Amino acid sequence: MLCEVCGKESGCIKTILLDGIEMLACEECFSFGVEKEKPREAKKIDFEEKEIRKAGQFDLGLDLKKSFGKAISVARQKQGLTFEELGKKIFEPASLLRRIESESIKPSDKLISKLEKALKIQLKEEQGQ
Repeated sequence: MLCEVCGKESGCIKTILLDGIEMLACEECFSFGVEKEKPREAKKIDFEEKEIRKAGQFDLGLDLKKSFGKAISVARQKQGLTFEELGKKIFEPASLLRRIESESIKPSDKLISKLEKALKIQLKEEQGQ
């Protein structure tokens, strides 16, 4: 192969970075640049699987109820809790709870569990209901 730095034919060519440009260099020209690191093989992580294992939970085929916001609101008011009081109880900001009750956002599985426990309600139902 030809050295792209000096143009000589060489049997031992390495890839270097020379002034930000990737080049093939012979042993004599190798010191003019920095050896380019071989790309590492990316390690695939299945985050969903990792989260399930970490939390020790499994998908039981349950979905969030269609009127989850109303269910949370009724249960919160029944217990006489304000957004701030419920937030302190489950360590979540009141603004997040307001958005969940208005169904602007859906709560995470972790937050669903917190709400179910604190308000003594069921927010999930079987899929297709």
